[in-house]
Amino acid sequence: MRQHKHPTLDDLLKSPEARRRNGHLLAPEPEQSPVVVEARRMRKPILERLNKTEVRWLHEIGWRMEAMSIHPQVGLYFDDGDCYNADFMVFMNDGGVRLIEVKGGYKGPGWEQGHERFKRAKATWPHLRFELWTWDGKLKTWAKG
Repeated sequence: MRQHKHPTLDDLLKSPEARRRNGHLLAPEPEQSPVVVEARRMRKPILERLNKTEVRWLHEIGWRMEAMSIHPQVGLYFDDGDCYNADFMVFMNDGGVRLIEVKGGYKGPGWEQGHERFKRAKATWPHLRFELWTWDGKLKTWAKG
């Protein structure tokens, strides 16, 4: 019986071009602590950078996942230089990586662009696991699609 291989960060960074464009996902230089590198990039504390729906997902779904770490707002760069910002990159205990997109009820300006980039990223890196979580404010439930 064939076992399913969980996608890893190495799968994302297979090509030299992908590694060049997504170098921020690689381990920092030995003299730089990951905390220091992240602190330099952050302008606001993590929870202040997230919208209400992303904070809700993190508290209601994210913390219950069997994850080693959850990183918010991770940018992935396409070969043409365009960027998709995953709401969360989740490193699972089993070595897998999940890229999470969280959507709420908002469908105004910018919504379609974000959704199209999510679909493009999913098509560009089919070996990675992408998840779309949608919050239904009327029913007060999450849908995973």
